[in-house]
Amino acid sequence: MSDLEQLIYATDAEVIAYRAEGDVVAASDPELLALAKKQAIDPTIFDERAPYFWGAEISNTRLDSYFTHMSPRTTLKNFADDANAGVSFQNSHNYRELGFGRSVRGKFIGAQGNGVAKTTADFYTIPDLTLNGVNTNDLIHGMRAGIAKSVSVGFFGGAFICDLCGRDMLTDWSCPHIPGFRYDPSKPDDWHTDPNGVIATATVEDARLAEVSVVFKGATPGAAVQKAHSEAARGRMGDRQRMLLEQRYRIQLPPARVSAPGATFTKENEPMAPSAEQEATRAALTAAGVPESETDPIAAIRWLGEERQRLLPLQTKLATFEGQADELKTLRAQSAEFAQLAEIKHELEDLRPLAAEVRTLRPLKDEVARLAPLAKELEDSRAQIADGKQYRQDLIDEALAEGVRAYGADWKPEIYKPVLEAAGIPIATIRQMRNDWKQLGDKRYPAGTQTNTAASDEPAGDKSKPAATVGTVPNAVYAN
Repeated sequence: MSDLEQLIYATDAEVIAYRAEGDVVAASDPELLALAKKQAIDPTIFDERAPYFWGAEISNTRLDSYFTHMSPRTTLKNFADDANAGVSFQNSHNYRELGFGRSVRGKFIGAQGNGVAKTTADFYTIPDLTLNGVNTNDLIHGMRAGIAKSVSVGFFGGAFICDLCGRDMLTDWSCPHIPGFRYDPSKPDDWHTDPNGVIATATVEDARLAEVSVVFKGATPGAAVQKAHSEAARGRMGDRQRMLLEQRYRIQLPPARVSAPGATFTKENEPMAPSAEQEATRAALTAAGVPESETDPIAAIRWLGEERQRLLPLQTKLATFEGQADELKTLRAQSAEFAQLAEIKHELEDLRPLAAEVRTLRPLKDEVARLAPLAKELEDSRAQIADGKQYRQDLIDEALAEGVRAYGADWKPEIYKPVLEAAGIPIATIRQMRNDWKQLGDKRYPAGTQTNTAASDEPAGDKSKPAATVGTVPNAVYAN
């Protein structure tokens, strides 16, 4: 296989949503899981992580943005066979990295009512798998949301057959046509363009599918650029064609090679004055900070790429700082809230003893209601007790008086008073003693009898002292 046959080219395609009808299978098709298990070394992995399936219309017979299209007779059928065999699903055609997933099925669909034939393929991956710094969860979410929807097929081999002259554009030097330019179809060997001519296109015949990639933009120049380089080196390109190709594909084409006997050398094109568009581009690049020495389109692209690589880490840091700034705002708001909560906490700490006291006193409310009548009864009892004490004292005083009356002046009431006042003496006993002494007094001094209130030891007939006062004890004194 020649070096040319080993080159991998790319063309655009698109992720398509699953649906139950038509040429795309439903995501729940058990055949997809069976096919994925067939490719897996250990099929039990799908019991641990359910695979995610998606489909893509990987190629068709429509003309792509670089004026090439696939042959339905060979290339599209080859793509279907290769997808059935299994090809990798890559990130932006980066062949040095592991793929995100793999194809499990391919299908060639002939021209329908719109006259377009196509090849579809079904792919799978598993979630939460980090490859080359990218997690497959992000890929899945991007495709589900329609963000990652552009894919591109990488293919190799085959031939780019010129649709104007029928020659292989890349291997047959006699083909002077570059895809995208207009030529006079009646002059198949003339490399000069004709504004009224037919656009040159190429049919890709018998190519093989190398991989399918998720990309930012679908197609890449591929064969068109290679053909432009070849034609520029042969000198079969005018200055206007060269400038247009360099601006379109952002490339620097080589100067024309001129052969002379005994030597081969390059012939530089005659210098051309920059167009107004080029001057405007240079001014815009200078305004954007591109050094004046780098305002050439190719140099500017290179410089901007290097500048982008330098700024990307700063963009990451900026995103981090923005996130931290938002977090700081949140923390400040939370800090104010925490301060308020701290004050509330201190207030609650002060109120906690009162709350405990309230909890303690709350049951006493019913107890107080229960004891209120008893308190009234207690007050009444205290009054009765006071009355009882007074009654007992009065009763003791009466008993002692009756004792004096019954036994005379020689009877000592101070001896009996502590006995009668002792707590253990019942009132009934005191009353009985009073009554007994009263009976004795009544016998000694009948009703109406005069009593001598002072004891007398003088001899009878002593007339030197006045007679003792004699009084009469009223009958009421002896009333019970």
